[in-house]
Amino acid sequence: MEPLSIDQSPLGVFERFLHDMCAAFSLSIGGLELQRKQLESGLADSERLGNENPVIYFGQGDPNVAFNPYGAVTIRMAIAGSVRGGRYSVILSQAWASSVYAAWEHHFRTTISEAIGCPRDELSSDAMGDLRLVRHDIEHELGIATSANSGRCLKLHWAEIGELIVIGPSRIEEFMRLMEVEIAAWRSQMNSVEGNTKRWSVSPL
Repeated sequence: MEPLSIDQSPLGVFERFLHDMCAAFSLSIGGLELQRKQLESGLADSERLGNENPVIYFGQGDPNVAFNPYGAVTIRMAIAGSVRGGRYSVILSQAWASSVYAAWEHHFRTTISEAIGCPRDELSSDAMGDLRLVRHDIEHELGIATSANSGRCLKLHWAEIGELIVIGPSRIEEFMRLMEVEIAAWRSQMNSVEGNTKRWSVSPL
């Protein structure tokens, strides 16, 4: 992939989307790491003041004036959730999987199939097909891998049956490497379609 190239073709826009999703996930994970260190420091300060289990409240406005929190978690829970592979990174990775597949199914599969000149339903992708199965377990089985879905994946073997699906950076890299191969094949098809030498102008999502 050429993540920094200016390619307004349907495939170029799709590549840009995939790279943006990688960036959003990676920077969010990095943010959790930084936030965890701040929370650990804050917990130490609270313990010195005699508060062994401080609580973080989420809301808007000045807490000293008018504050109506809409959520809360103890600092200890937040620290545990923010470790690499912890609950919060699992939540972020599951959101990544759902968002990537939804964009493919409801937008990019159509634009790419039109560009390479094939019916939409005939444009197949092993990587996206596997992600569809993983996403189904994420959305309908609380992220637990089942034999009916994740167990049928051809290439993305990300969890044993009955285990929680955890999608870390190495697994996103695996997905992206598979997509590189498929995108290269689609680009070859797209370039062979008469008239596709024109300058593309495609609006991103």
